[in-house]
Amino acid sequence: MTELDLRTVRQDFFALANYLVKRRGQPMSLLSVQIIHSSDADKRNQKSPRGFCHVTPGLWVIFCSQTLEDAPREVRLGVLLHETGHLILDAFRGDESEVDVDEFCLHVVPEAGYYYGDSEYFSRFHGRNVTAKNVQHVSHKFAEIL
Repeated sequence: MTELDLRTVRQDFFALANYLVKRRGQPMSLLSVQIIHSSDADKRNQKSPRGFCHVTPGLWVIFCSQTLEDAPREVRLGVLLHETGHLILDAFRGDESEVDVDEFCLHVVPEAGYYYGDSEYFSRFHGRNVTAKNVQHVSHKFAEIL
């Protein structure tokens, strides 16, 4: 996989990070977060169509499956917002952290219209449309303003 394969993900993350820094007072260090392809994320996505990304404590990197490029923009941004919450909050304590991150998304960026829902997209791994059940989204309106 070449670096260009995550171009749309990187563009969306850069737009989101700029918004969070300029409009929501989040740390400037968000602008230095790296988006990196991960074969582990690819494997997770092959098992579950909602497994797009993960983060690791101590690294300001979002490791992504190449299929995040194929997801609707509202999903891409919802997933990236969620992973960004993990980084900002340093939230890596299992289910408790998932709740904390969702609260961050809802309360720090209420205009994002953050929610969980199903989303269908074409899976390059399965060669057909798949449905990501209960995956993070932002509203269409929020995606448009970014």
